[in-house]
Amino acid sequence: MSLKSSFIVVLIASLLVLFFSFSANAISCYQCNSVSDLGCYPLDKRRVPARPCPPTANSCFFLRQESDFLDMEGNSKEVSVRYLRNCSTAMPKEVYSCITRAGTGGTNKNQYCSCTTDACNKATSQLHASFLSFLVLPLCVLFLR
Repeated sequence: MSLKSSFIVVLIASLLVLFFSFSANAISCYQCNSVSDLGCYPLDKRRVPARPCPPTANSCFFLRQESDFLDMEGNSKEVSVRYLRNCSTAMPKEVYSCITRAGTGGTNKNQYCSCTTDACNKATSQLHASFLSFLVLPLCVLFLR
């Protein structure tokens, strides 16, 4: 094989490896808003299947917003809850992480969970269960010694 044909083979192989490594890194997340999308909460995977995220996304998120929302005239409505699920470019420090914060005015409450595996933004209970299983296992090992 000549030097020129060897170079072409290496170039094509490198491009294929590069292409497949980028396509393999794309994360898929559930992407919906409970206000406008049926099946967002509770999650119905038939109505809201996990979809590939943009190449810049590296995590998924689940947001539960509890708020005293206002109507079109600015009047306060009763407290309602909405759920958002989507892709994110923020990289969480852990595989699963959740934070709960009070919003503006003291009547808002937000729970934000982020995760780094495909279709991991199903619900907060799944995230808490996974976290608890990681916590319980070492405790069992300690007590069984």
